[in-house]
Amino acid sequence: MEWSDKSTNKDHAGYRKQEGEKLELWVIRRVFADEIAQSFDEQKVCRVLLDGGLLKYNHKNKGYQHQRKGSGWFYVLTPDMELDD
Repeated sequence: MEWSDKSTNKDHAGYRKQEGEKLELWVIRRVFADEIAQSFDEQKVCRVLLDGGLLKYNHKNKGYQHQRKGSGWFYVLTPDMELDD
């Protein structure tokens, strides 16, 4: 779903937020746990992604999840990749 989308569907995994060249993928915790971390320890996966510069840390809440008002809590992936328009 795009950042500005107001409604979701049953296959909703999160939101895509792009500001210029900066891309963030806001992923629902359940999707992160099931599809990204899979059978690995979720906190260890977060540390590895953070160390690799691929996960945004929430300094205010001292954790890995960020709140999107009205939509809940998400892991914010910051992939370092070039986008083709």
